[in-house]
Amino acid sequence: MKIQTIILFIFIIYCYFVNADNLVALEVDTTSVSVRTFQYNGADGSSIFPGKNIVKIAGAQPFRVSAYEESYIVSAIKGWDYYVVLVNGQDTLLYGIDLQTGEIFINGYSPNKQMLYIYGLTYDLKSNQLIAVSSMEYEAGDPYFDVVLVDPNTGEISQNLTLHNSYPNNTWYSGLYTSSQSQSQLYILFQSMDEKTNNTISGFTTINTIDGTFVNNVWINSENNFIYSFVFDETSGMIFATMSQYNGKNLDFISINPTNGDYTVISSDQVCAGSGPVIIDGVFLSPGKEPKPSHTISLVDTNSGKIIKEYLDIFIDISYLNSY
Repeated sequence: MKIQTIILFIFIIYCYFVNADNLVALEVDTTSVSVRTFQYNGADGSSIFPGKNIVKIAGAQPFRVSAYEESYIVSAIKGWDYYVVLVNGQDTLLYGIDLQTGEIFINGYSPNKQMLYIYGLTYDLKSNQLIAVSSMEYEAGDPYFDVVLVDPNTGEISQNLTLHNSYPNNTWYSGLYTSSQSQSQLYILFQSMDEKTNNTISGFTTINTIDGTFVNNVWINSENNFIYSFVFDETSGMIFATMSQYNGKNLDFISINPTNGDYTVISSDQVCAGSGPVIIDGVFLSPGKEPKPSHTISLVDTNSGKIIKEYLDIFIDISYLNSY
């Protein structure tokens, strides 16, 4: 009976993540952010556009990474509830949105509006909790962070799970992270500069999303890399990413072994490096080919790296896909 229960539980997790066919994305313009949902019918299905505009948040924008076009996003989905951190004016705030009704049930929360109070936000299905990382208690530039629970109704930090964890020295948070439901792990991408070569190098910190324990820091085994997309695939157990040299040259679509940082180049042809991709049934869905809002969703085969098809709507500009 116990074995049957475990098998059923694993099957539920697999169906929850891999077979998800609902998508949510941010539609960004110069004065607002809209939350838009889509129905994905598989690689052989019809276009996901135009989707449904759920709610518009005036004055909001994603974070911007200076000197680059890409932005990064802190978001998670728990059932029908979508959580996203946005900049509004001078403030950095968490919003909670019901994807069925469009109700904003957390209308801009932060204990310190001048800083990013949580990142790496994710929902863990096994423990039914929102978990995140916070560096709020440390000085800017320190490599330390706490792993915290986030109240799903208010956005407040409800509990500290582990304190004073650390990235490697002389590294910084890249703005990218991904998580695994089956492994109950959160992977936060960090970057550093090789002082001898001036090359950018990357790695990731792994955290257990049930109890918040620090697992390890893993370097990606490349001496010159810059990561644009970063997403875990439940089917293969690998992290898929787009990687280039720091100057943007030699863009590759790769898979990364999350246990040791070894990577495999899948394709170097027509690589899609859109902001906030997802993987569903072996298909990498990328909002365009560059890390900025796009009118296009590119469907990429994770085995070959080839573009299967593209969906286009010239009236809709989206980034940061999430599946639910």
